[in-house]
Amino acid sequence: MIWSFIQKEIEKNNTVALITVVERNGSSPGIVGFKMAVSESGAMAGSIGGGVMEYNMVELAKKEAKKGTQASFIKRQIHNPDAGADKSGLICSGEQTHAFTFINASHQNIINEIVEHLEKGENGLLQLSNKGIYFNTKEKSSSQIQYAYIDDTNWEYKE
Repeated sequence: MIWSFIQKEIEKNNTVALITVVERNGSSPGIVGFKMAVSESGAMAGSIGGGVMEYNMVELAKKEAKKGTQASFIKRQIHNPDAGADKSGLICSGEQTHAFTFINASHQNIINEIVEHLEKGENGLLQLSNKGIYFNTKEKSSSQIQYAYIDDTNWEYKE
């Protein structure tokens, strides 16, 4: 389980970049909700769809984790060779947007709570945003997954 992987990595005092597919348009290898965790140690778990796009996102995650990046951000990938700065390296003509959330020892309680609830088969509401990661065991979402984007500094993903 990806959350157990994150739990173990932050116990080792490693920063982990959680990459989550938050939006998908057209033909794209990742599905909304796919997650991948990349530790600053280089260890990884999960997948956001594979291929050169995933490789590029992993390299970005490693670089940002090693730099000590704390702020969450969005990275859009366009699967078209003429896309410019956001081109993914794929040619399947779709788009995929990833949220990068950085998790470290200061998030230990949140990660422990997520792992405990999943091991018990219980639900909660996971929220990722430009403000970070939150988990609420009492609140439930009206739909399975929600993504709201205003701009790169104001976005929210819920599942």
